[in-house]
Amino acid sequence: MFRTKSLYKTLKSVLPYCDNILISGAPGIGKSEIVYKVCEECGLSLYEVRLYEQGESAIGFPRVDTEITAFTKPFWFARIEKDRPDVVLFDDFHLVDSSIQKYFYRFLSSRIIHDFELPYSPKLIVAGNFNIETASACELQSPVSTRFDIMIQYEPEVETFIEWALETGRIDKRIIVFIVAEPEALFTPDPPVTSMYPCPRTWEKLSRLIEITGDVTVAPGVVGPKYGSKLIDFWKLLSKEPEEILKEHPKNLKAAEAVSACYILSRRVGPEILSGNFTRFTKEAVEWVNQLDADIAVLFCKMCIPNKGDARKLRRLFVENLAKLYGEEMKSFEGFKNSLCGRLMKAAVALMGEAEDSKREEQILKDSYKGLKRRVLSGTLS
Repeated sequence: MFRTKSLYKTLKSVLPYCDNILISGAPGIGKSEIVYKVCEECGLSLYEVRLYEQGESAIGFPRVDTEITAFTKPFWFARIEKDRPDVVLFDDFHLVDSSIQKYFYRFLSSRIIHDFELPYSPKLIVAGNFNIETASACELQSPVSTRFDIMIQYEPEVETFIEWALETGRIDKRIIVFIVAEPEALFTPDPPVTSMYPCPRTWEKLSRLIEITGDVTVAPGVVGPKYGSKLIDFWKLLSKEPEEILKEHPKNLKAAEAVSACYILSRRVGPEILSGNFTRFTKEAVEWVNQLDADIAVLFCKMCIPNKGDARKLRRLFVENLAKLYGEEMKSFEGFKNSLCGRLMKAAVALMGEAEDSKREEQILKDSYKGLKRRVLSGTLS
């Protein structure tokens, strides 16, 4: 299988050229949602089928016409034939029994089941978790697997999840910083059959529950006892006052303490930077955060920006006001690079993947600095 940390990018690149695609990954990590998103962005209509829910009717029923045995047309086949979607998603295929899978061989190859043939050839995406060994999971049959153009193993990374969570606002920011501190809490590759476990789906459920009840102690019942209990302990770190945080040296903090501090400071300092109403505390907090590791410092910046309104406009406003806050320190390119503003820009360049090497990265940063200096610093720096 082709292993990827970004199913979105991989699927978007291969979908135009592949007719049969298999996606494997742990439950609850967003496989189906990503398929829907890519199809929508590509202007492709989508129809979802869950064969395991249909039992024996998934392949139609045998009937006898005179002395000839034939099969009825399966409901999902008739629906595809009628609506003609561009893409058909067969979700949770690992739950489809091998006795049903064998009728799928021909459909993958020629869009035919029994004596029925589709009048066109939609793209087929089969998704499931084909790595687990549980009582409810069925092994993917070899004749089925050899009929795919590409087989993708999706293993989401924390960075991708954080970007999605901050962009959509569907995950509580306190949970986001917890997962940054505990990356293994993002998802369980081989989840248990009969108990709750952490994955993007259950973290989202917990976020909604905390929003409604304000009670984090329900966490073990939603994401499982291990990380639910750790989240409860982490929650206690979020009670510190911003002024109290600045008394500690950033380099002496553990990961959980550092990210919780960033969350607390972002709630106080974020609105001040976006409004341009700086205080002495604003500058001190930014200087404190800038001493942290780059990924945590950049996370602070991202948490300062609300997920409501025009995100692109707010990001630009934040960077410009952050540059104004630094003032004289931004006179030189080196000063810019060493500032929180420069580290944020560097992270953005890396995220976009535009820099092939360090020289190209340096040139992009210089261009960004010149543009920033021209837009917002010309009146501040002389």
